[in-house]
Amino acid sequence: MASLFIDPFILACPRENCSEQDFNDFVNRLIDWQELKDCDWTDIYISKRSTEILFQENRYPLWGHLQKIIDLFGIDYIQPKDVVNLVDAFLDKFQKIEETLKINDALFDPYETEPKIVRDSIRFQEILCETLAFMSLKCHLYEEESKNQILISNTEVKMIGIKTTIVLLDIAEKNRLQVGHFIDSKFTCCSSLEELTLCINTALLWKKCATVNAFNKVVSVHTLMRASLTGIKRNSQDLNFKFLKNFLTTVGTLHFDKEEGKITRLLNAISDVLLDVNLPSTHALRLNKGGNSVQIEIGGFKAFRKDIDYEYHLHYWKNGGKISFSKVVVHNDFSIDNP
Repeated sequence: MASLFIDPFILACPRENCSEQDFNDFVNRLIDWQELKDCDWTDIYISKRSTEILFQENRYPLWGHLQKIIDLFGIDYIQPKDVVNLVDAFLDKFQKIEETLKINDALFDPYETEPKIVRDSIRFQEILCETLAFMSLKCHLYEEESKNQILISNTEVKMIGIKTTIVLLDIAEKNRLQVGHFIDSKFTCCSSLEELTLCINTALLWKKCATVNAFNKVVSVHTLMRASLTGIKRNSQDLNFKFLKNFLTTVGTLHFDKEEGKITRLLNAISDVLLDVNLPSTHALRLNKGGNSVQIEIGGFKAFRKDIDYEYHLHYWKNGGKISFSKVVVHNDFSIDNP
């Protein structure tokens, strides 16, 4: 299961002598990542020291400071309260790494990152390295793969490594981690929501989903990922779809909620429908098997059958750009629930 870790530097408000471009980059970064504040399809972590460091560096977005910059550059697309609310949402809503790992205190040898990341403050430098070290410890403690731990940062690198040694450790699980433990890990790094969607294993996310909204989000991520890879222009607002009442029940009944291969094939079929591609594997669902039988239609919605593979098929309704996914069925089942 993928986990996301926030580099607090993405929340650092530019100083009063910043350029207009610096401030715009900061605001656009918050807007790009704001979707994460209501995220329920993956685990997101941030250091509990983030707020403290932002204040120590005078980089927490205070109202008066923000208003001065906004007035200076004549910015009219965002207000101070919007910026403060976004930053507070990141700081308050996400899980604290130290609490998850049950670490009361930790100290490491001088860090070494590859490539070397330079911040404009030693505190931001240290908390980035500490976050990477905690990411490695999470992999060790819970036997997780480093490829499923993703750093959210504003650095240009796509992969970042960390090497260090634990020299002090106060942790609940003392028998599983000791002073002297050497850390040598590499992690994927994403600087935008688009980059994140391209590197997420959506099949793993699908297995963890517990709410309809979470399943919807995974479909959106998978669809936008495939759109980007094929050069199709889409954004999340373009995807107008819903699951009908029994859809997720049939997904579970036919084991499309546990087996990664089947999940990937289902997600590909759903995204084909949303992107309107691979049309030869899509067929109209008709009233009967007669050659002249008409397509099933209710209230402007037309019924379709999309091949997932030879054995399984996806039944859905389409009315213009609106899609309603009805059920997953076996080969000889041609039923569809009303939209």
